[in-house]
Amino acid sequence: MRTAPPLRVDFDRSRWTRWFLGGAFGATGALVAALPLDVPVRAFALLLVVALFARAWRQDPPAGIVLRLDGTLAILERDGRALEASLMPGGYTGSFVTTIVARAAGERRCRAWLVLPDMLPRDDYRRLRVRLRYSSSADDDDSPASQARASSSAALSALGCPPIR
Repeated sequence: MRTAPPLRVDFDRSRWTRWFLGGAFGATGALVAALPLDVPVRAFALLLVVALFARAWRQDPPAGIVLRLDGTLAILERDGRALEASLMPGGYTGSFVTTIVARAAGERRCRAWLVLPDMLPRDDYRRLRVRLRYSSSADDDDSPASQARASSSAALSALGCPPIR
C-alpha cells in the first residue's frame, strides 16, 4: 500500500489576528488611560501596553510546514531555515480554529501556532485539518481508547459476574 505524500502548507499573515490584536490592545490602552493613577505610572503602563502590542504584532506564524503522516513535520521559518519537529499532544483541530503544537528536534520547549481559515486557501485548510487528525491519532496496540471497550458487563464484574466477550 502506498503511503500518502507529505503535505506542504504555506501560511499567510492573518487579518483576523491583526484585527483582534488591535482591538484587544486598544481596549487595554483605553482602560489603562482611564485608571485613576499618577501621570508617570499611567504613562509607563501605556508604554508597556504599546511595547507588548508591538511584540505581538511582529510574531508571525512560520512561512509554512511540511507535515508527514507519521507525525513529524518540517517547520519552514520566514528567515529560510527549516527545523525538523514532531507533533505533540495538545493541538486542536476544528472547523474555525486549528492549533498545532510541535517540538523541534533538540529543544525542550514546545511551540504552538494558531491557524485561522484566512491564513491559507480553503482546500489547503481542509487538507491540513485532515492530515493533523490522522497524524495525531494514537492507534497503539497497547491500550484501546476509553470508549472502545465500554460495556455494562465490566461494571458488573465487581459483583462477581464474569465479563461477557
